[in-house]
Amino acid sequence: MTNGGSTALVFASMFGHLETVETLVSHDARIDLSDMYGNTPLMLAAGNKHPEVVEFLLNAGASVKSKATSGDTPLRVAAA
Repeated sequence: MTNGGSTALVFASMFGHLETVETLVSHDARIDLSDMYGNTPLMLAAGNKHPEVVEFLLNAGASVKSKATSGDTPLRVAAA
C-alpha cells in the first residue's frame, strides 16, 4: 500500500491489467479497499474504460454501492 492508500489491486485495475487483477483477487486481495479518495478498484477500472476488469471485479463480488469522497459511485464513473 502506498502513502495514498493505493494497493496493487487499485493500480492493476486502474491500468487494465486483467491477469494481475485476477491473480491478486485469487490471493485474497481486498476487492473493495479504496484509495485515500474513496476510489475502489471497480471505480478506477470503470473510469479508465477497462470493461474486462470491470466484469471480472463485478463477478468477484465488488460492491456497486461504494462512494468516493467526491460523491462518485461506480455507476456514475462508468457513465462519465
